[in-house]
Amino acid sequence: MSGLLILTGTIGLFVSLVLIVIEFILKKPKKNTLIALVICFVMAFIGGATYKSNDSKHETQSQSEMDSSMLSNTSEEDEGKADIEETPEQKDRDSELEKEESEEEPVTDKTEEKTEANQEGVSNGHRDESLTGRGVSDGGREEPNYVNVIGYAAVYSEQEYNLKSTDDFQNLDYWKIPVFVKDKQFWEETGEKLDHKTEVVVKEQYLEHEGWGFYSGYLLVENTESGDQYVINVKNFITKPYWTYDDLAAAAKVGPMVAEYKQVSDYYPVTNGNKKVEIPDGTIVLITGTTSATGIPESNNIDAIVWKEWSVSYGGVDVYFNPEDLTVKY
Repeated sequence: MSGLLILTGTIGLFVSLVLIVIEFILKKPKKNTLIALVICFVMAFIGGATYKSNDSKHETQSQSEMDSSMLSNTSEEDEGKADIEETPEQKDRDSELEKEESEEEPVTDKTEEKTEANQEGVSNGHRDESLTGRGVSDGGREEPNYVNVIGYAAVYSEQEYNLKSTDDFQNLDYWKIPVFVKDKQFWEETGEKLDHKTEVVVKEQYLEHEGWGFYSGYLLVENTESGDQYVINVKNFITKPYWTYDDLAAAAKVGPMVAEYKQVSDYYPVTNGNKKVEIPDGTIVLITGTTSATGIPESNNIDAIVWKEWSVSYGGVDVYFNPEDLTVKY
């Protein structure tokens, strides 16, 4: 609108000036021309004033918008800084939280990792206590298959003979399983030993049929706890943890045990010929098996060796006990 007033006023002013110049030349100025000139001046002045006012207003508005925009940006930056910058109290609190999280974080022990890895390997094996073990066939004369079977290294034969021959049978040095290594066509002891009752899983077997379903040879076994591998005689491999059995007679048929005697049953211990034996409570004996010998009552079917001073001399003698009177110690 202000632009139109200025344009109209300017044109009118220009036309009026031209007419006035012409009328002065002709010396005939007219009153209407002077009035028109004044009106054009007034319109041009009003238009110019309005234009300046609008320009000023526009500039003021633009400046205000710019200031608002800058203020908004500054506010956002301040908020961003406020989000980034933490107060000392917040820093202390965050530090404490990080410390607590680090303390709660579980520390993985290499031994535990090894044990877990070993257990994963053992998971490939399986338990089967129906297998007799010790190289005895479980089906006619077929070779027993022990590969991937979890069992135990246990004393047998030579170790049992040594145990029966000494009153120091509680000494764990007698309860050791020899380890072998192959030297061409022969298997030789390495001097290394496994503890009796060591849990193992069979990896390989090298067996030969000796006749009537009995096999001899060697087994490559892996310790389920350490993961170490050894070669042992098949006679030293069993599948039954017999030392944990509640049925003492069933356990005694599998392997030897150390037990403590205490009279609680209605049956005294006896020797051959069903002769009563006086044995003090607390006596430690070596269980070697069961008996069905003639003259020995079924109530006393546990065969154990007792070392003491007998009527003739000191030594180890087979004595037959009622199972209720013996408690397994090893």
